Amino acid sequence: MEDYSIDPELLAEFIDESDESLATLDSLFIKLESDPSNLDIINDIFRPVHSLKGNAAFFGLMKITALAHTMENLLDLIRKGQRVATSKTVGVLLPGLDMLREMLASFREGLPEVEDEEKYLALLRPIEELVAEEDKPDTTRVSGSLMAILEEMRAYLPENKRPLANEAISFVNILSPQSGDASKPDESAGSPQPGEDSSKKDMGQVELISAIKTVLADDITNTLGQDEAEIIRESLDKLFLLAGDRKTNEILEKALEEYHAFMKSVGFDAILQDLVLEKLEVLEKNGVWSTEVASKLNEKEGANKSEPKQEAPKQVAKKTPEKTMRVSEPSIDSFLAYVGELLVVGEMFNYLQRRLASTLVDRSLTQAFKQIIETFSTLSDNLRKSIIEIRRVPVKSVLQKAPRIIHDIASKTGKKVSVKLIGEDTMIDKSYVDLLDAPFTHIVRNAIDHGLEMPEDRIAIGKPETGVVEIAVQELENEIVMSMTDDGKGLDLKAI
Repeated sequence: MEDYSIDPELLAEFIDESDESLATLDSLFIKLESDPSNLDIINDIFRPVHSLKGNAAFFGLMKITALAHTMENLLDLIRKGQRVATSKTVGVLLPGLDMLREMLASFREGLPEVEDEEKYLALLRPIEELVAEEDKPDTTRVSGSLMAILEEMRAYLPENKRPLANEAISFVNILSPQSGDASKPDESAGSPQPGEDSSKKDMGQVELISAIKTVLADDITNTLGQDEAEIIRESLDKLFLLAGDRKTNEILEKALEEYHAFMKSVGFDAILQDLVLEKLEVLEKNGVWSTEVASKLNEKEGANKSEPKQEAPKQVAKKTPEKTMRVSEPSIDSFLAYVGELLVVGEMFNYLQRRLASTLVDRSLTQAFKQIIETFSTLSDNLRKSIIEIRRVPVKSVLQKAPRIIHDIASKTGKKVSVKLIGEDTMIDKSYVDLLDAPFTHIVRNAIDHGLEMPEDRIAIGKPETGVVEIAVQELENEIVMSMTDDGKGLDLKAI
């Protein structure tokens, strides 16, 4: 019987890539909690979870697949405006994220995905409940719909009746949760005029499908260029966001999976062209689209168009993404050890050259030998520096843990905290990342637990109710300096 077991190297690569893609999500969830309508943040969270769901199923990790799928469903409802990213929502998704990491780590060690079934189900149920929850009235959506109706009515009213419509619109605008210091509405803006084709507001999917078909109009003989392929990916992403029912969602999900699979292996070839065009035909005939998301996208596009035109920046050639490969740390360390041996050999050559120079050997020969040794030494030193550079990683992998730690402690203690990170792109040796992890976490916890005051205490002494923690990393000549400051009460020296 043939052995169909998964290649261990392929599995290890999947786990490494999954860990990396999930590593950035903690801070994104914190940002989403304070900016729940930001579609860019929602999409940045959705993609890694969606990818993990598909890849985990390939490796037979069905518990991971089930959890990722449930989280994906909730995120999809959020980005379609059918759920709101409240503190409660983020509060059930963050533990789900932690569980995904735990299951990946467990499987890496050769253990079952889930060892504590009750804990797994306890995390899964709240997410499922939010997905199954019936839609509750959303005052933002209701006021937006009412505003649109009033604006449409105003366009067809006689001139002497329009002031009444303006007053009604102003009143609704004041009641809207998103209203600020709203100015009087512009009669001409945002409302269809008599004779105007009002269906233009719902043309997002038509334009996107047309854009893809334009790029794919000609037969592909080899592979499609990177820029054209990127246009298709962006259009498919937007169409996926506009999908209004499960069938449309599944078609676009399949199209994106095929796109990424081909781009990772052979590129955008004629086969992928046929697959995409086939799906577009089905979508043109039977696709169901979310008009609410379409209006949000159109509003965003309209806002971009209404901004004052500035001088177009000079075109910069788009860089092709660099190819990468995974190499184990022991392999790099072994290579670095060999480079160290080369430096020792270089010193042996220098000694030999000096011995030769002190004898009666031809001077021109010893001089040539010296030049060769200097070239050898330079190349060896450059090789050593290159290997050391491979070991360096951005300190972001440490710093990005701070927002999540602070969020969890602040939620438990009732404190309000914002975090400011400086120097995230500073490069440090990979070994320092592990060394910094424990003390970094401890210092951040101390800053919140013992440094910052409760909101009411801060207000009483004239401080803003939200405390600030600033974490900065800078690289000096021969050292990396990490500093952490907060605007709290400081240390109680007597107590210490």
